[in-house]
This record gives sequence, structure tokens and C-alpha cells, in this order.
Amino acid sequence: MRIMHHAIQKPWRQSPPSPSISIIVVELNPWEELRCFERRPGQNEGGRRTLHVGRQFKPWVPPPQGWLKANFDGAFDSSSRSGGIGIIFRDHESVVVGGYYGRVANVTSPDLVEAYAGRLACEMARELQLFPIVLESDCLNLVKATQSDVEDSAFGMIVEDIKQDMLSLNSSFFSHVFRESNLVEHKLARLALSCSSPHLLLNTLLI
Repeated sequence: MRIMHHAIQKPWRQSPPSPSISIIVVELNPWEELRCFERRPGQNEGGRRTLHVGRQFKPWVPPPQGWLKANFDGAFDSSSRSGGIGIIFRDHESVVVGGYYGRVANVTSPDLVEAYAGRLACEMARELQLFPIVLESDCLNLVKATQSDVEDSAFGMIVEDIKQDMLSLNSSFFSHVFRESNLVEHKLARLALSCSSPHLLLNTLLI
């Protein structure tokens, strides 16, 4: 594993503003570190069942051949008004192509953190040319918002940014999944709450 430090002056867009970030690019060959986030279907870190009553477990499903899939999640800490973002990109063979985890400050709701995560997933897909792509989230409010008109709010302004990004991601779309199919990204988002620096993860065999 090689770690390279890059100072990237790339602020978030105007709505709402966020500080520039210093990214640590982690080159993994293979992505052995992700194994620490894996667990048996339907179990949490302590081995207890995490399935909601009456809901059948559905494992993560790869995208069609020639497509990519980005799963993302956000974690919200109301006491510090901060959020954690976790994103993982995979191909049709379930191979991890890239990812990200990091904190975002001055957020007021879980949905706002999810919107930040979705926007960053779109920006990464566009800049790294990772499309066509399915963008999966367990935040139903965000998925619905990307497919309809939204109110003029911080959340709505980020959703509008997402819609603009989607115009350059040919045939790509958002899809909703339950938490049980989004466990790795959920773990990354929780981890990001305690991180001092964002981490951009690239599989250099594939990018």
C-alpha cells in the first residue's frame, strides 16, 4: 500500500459552502483493508442481527456488465453538527474501483449529510469518468428528491447540483436500497466522523 498526500484546492460548490480539503490518496493492491468492514449478512459489529422485523435480507447486487455502481452513506453527529461520508465504487464483477471517506462540517440533519455524499459521488464519477453508473443510497428522501422538484433550501440546492452533474453521466440514475445492502458505506461514514483528514481511495489497477 502506498499513501500519497495531495493538497487539493477544490471547495464545494456555492450551495452551501465547505472548506477546501487536503486529500490522502491511498493506493491499494489489492483492497485488503476493506475486509475489516465486511461481516456476515444481517449482522452488525457485535454479531447481532441487524435486519428489521418483517424485512428479508437483500445482499448487494452488482451493476450490469459495462456499468459501475456507487454506494454511499452519511452519518450525522448532532452534538458537533458534523457528518461523515462514505462512498465505494464497484464494477460488474464486484471489484472495488475507488472510494472516499471524510467529514463535513456545519450540517443540520442526516438528509443534508446524505445529500453531500450523493453530490460528491456524482462529482467523483464525472471527474474520474466512472459511468454509466448506478448511484445507490439508503436515504429514500434523497433518491426521491433527485427525481422530482425540491424546495429552496440547503438540501434542495445540493440536490440541484446533483441533477446538473447527472446530465454529464450518460444514462446514469439513482436507486434506493435498504441499509442491509449498504453496510460497508455505512461503516465508512461512521469511521469518517472520527477522521481528521479526508481519504480518497483509488485502485490503481483499474483507474
